[in-house]
Amino acid sequence: MTAERVLALLIHSRSARERWRAGTLDVAPEVAALLWTLDPTAIEATAAAVRRHVLERTHTGVGTLVDAFPQTIAAWRSRHPEDRDLDELSAAFLDSAAAACWCETPGHTGGSSLEEAFYEFATAEQLGEPSVRKREWYTALIKMLAIDRAPTWTVPAYVHRRAGTTWLLDDGDPPTIFATVGDRILIGPVA
Repeated sequence: MTAERVLALLIHSRSARERWRAGTLDVAPEVAALLWTLDPTAIEATAAAVRRHVLERTHTGVGTLVDAFPQTIAAWRSRHPEDRDLDELSAAFLDSAAAACWCETPGHTGGSSLEEAFYEFATAEQLGEPSVRKREWYTALIKMLAIDRAPTWTVPAYVHRRAGTTWLLDDGDPPTIFATVGDRILIGPVA
């Protein structure tokens, strides 16, 4: 693993930072030598900024993760009332396997959107009701696709796209369609 990738890992992963401080992070000797030159306080401050960014960054049409997943986040708050600023939520998310799939950097394609990665994390953590979590994710997804017709992240296979139309179906009770038609977003039960 390159020094750049290890640095990104340290900034995103609490468990990697713990292993680094304990001297048990498994990296090549030349990378380990570079890591010993890093200021732990600066790494922690950068990691805190990234955790805040994950929760506060806005995606046009969707807002923040807190905006997109209000009931899912409420379920976290109910389970973790001491986490008022959601820093622990952000840290747990960034340390998860779901976050490792998140890839939204300029010049790169593939990987999950932040919102999909968060949905996968919330599902693994069983936050809130599955149908509510899914509805929040599908609503965010269709809003993102209404605005960004050519995202750099991978669009899930269950999304159907045709010229001027994008749609997906939640087969819950009642079945609900999430669609874009031209510039309009349509969300509603299927009769």
